[in-house]
Amino acid sequence: MQRKPVLARCFYTLLATLILVSTSNADFTVIDYPGGGQIVYGQTSGDTVQAAMGTVLRKVHDHFGERPRVGRFFCQQQCALMGTFFNVTNKSDGKQYSGMAIVSQENGQSNGAVIYSEAGKFAANFNPMLQRLKQEWKPAPPSPSAAGTPATGPVATLHKTGFPDGSGNIDLPDGWQLVSAHGGAFEAHGPRGEEVIFGRYFSVIDTSSPQQRQRVAMETQNGRIPLPGMYVAIPYGTGPVQALQSVAIQFAQKLRRPAPTITAQNIEQGTSSAGVPATIIKASIDRHDGKGLLTASLQVSTSPPGRMGSWAMAVNQIDAPPEVFEQERATLQAIAASWRINSAVIGQEVSQQIAASTAYTNAVLEHGRQSQAYTQNVLDQARAASDASERQVQGFCNNLLDQSVIRDTGNRYHGTFDNDFADAVVKSNPTQFEYVPPSQYVKGIDY
Repeated sequence: MQRKPVLARCFYTLLATLILVSTSNADFTVIDYPGGGQIVYGQTSGDTVQAAMGTVLRKVHDHFGERPRVGRFFCQQQCALMGTFFNVTNKSDGKQYSGMAIVSQENGQSNGAVIYSEAGKFAANFNPMLQRLKQEWKPAPPSPSAAGTPATGPVATLHKTGFPDGSGNIDLPDGWQLVSAHGGAFEAHGPRGEEVIFGRYFSVIDTSSPQQRQRVAMETQNGRIPLPGMYVAIPYGTGPVQALQSVAIQFAQKLRRPAPTITAQNIEQGTSSAGVPATIIKASIDRHDGKGLLTASLQVSTSPPGRMGSWAMAVNQIDAPPEVFEQERATLQAIAASWRINSAVIGQEVSQQIAASTAYTNAVLEHGRQSQAYTQNVLDQARAASDASERQVQGFCNNLLDQSVIRDTGNRYHGTFDNDFADAVVKSNPTQFEYVPPSQYVKGIDY
């Protein structure tokens, strides 16, 4: 077999040290894969297949300067063949890499192989890299069907599942469970650790504002207790990954659980399932619950702060153990694409929430009128909070209903129209018409 040249200097050290050999005639092969990534295989030391795997993973650690985050180990041929997937951060440049390590033992000789690429490319590169390794490497690596490798399988048969409140439906495979569903949002779990969670909405206090920092300090007793309810506090403009991590930390504090770690592997700009601009994040998540890493795809969209200093963040999420995620990618995407909402039901629920909020506000105001200076302060704050809340809810509802508010540039007339018509009007005469942000909705006209 002709030895392949080492073309990437960043992998030279790994070539020299990854596979330790007890003889001086060690034979290594390195293949630079055209689609990105590399394949390394050859003889390694270790009296058992487990010891050989330990050697390979230690050397991966040595090369990248960070310990690889290893998934579930799988065995084949009475465990004469062992493999695992890993994610690792290259300490020298901060890039994220994903790969698979394989070891085998035959006639007292241990052999090892590693395939890896940048994390965002590994899913696409995996199958062709594995096939190339099979062609080149004498100890055939585990087959996708036997080892649970991330070969994307066909879409499972899906069944329509309605939400209990009638606000939407989702198509799920056999064995899946709809854990919760209300107001168009849902959470569904699969039998192998899969999760699809769509429609989560967070009201975020903008702590870049001095007034809002004072509010948070008061409500948290200067940080001694978490914020009440579903509120979190994050400066507006925080990056989506940092914002997600902050939300996770603050909710973990509320629930008195370890905070999960979210490590982004790829970030792109796109469109959410609701059709609004969103940041698409491919990430690994460690919930520190003893179940190992999850591979996740998240859609994050935001709206700017209103007058009361709160902004909104909507998050859709798909996650699963790494090998399951890649095997079932097509099915998970089909589940996400099948999400449908009933706008009429959601509108009724939003109206009920607004009515309940207004009733509560009115009760607070009535009680506050019994005092003097304090009364006026409570009235002003309650009215402002109610108006801001109603504007935010209406803005969120408009997103779900695919409609927008536009006005003439003289701000004399407002109107709510479907997005296509609104877009056509604004584009046809941008000097005369413009979109109205939720923070400038007019009570009695726009909400």
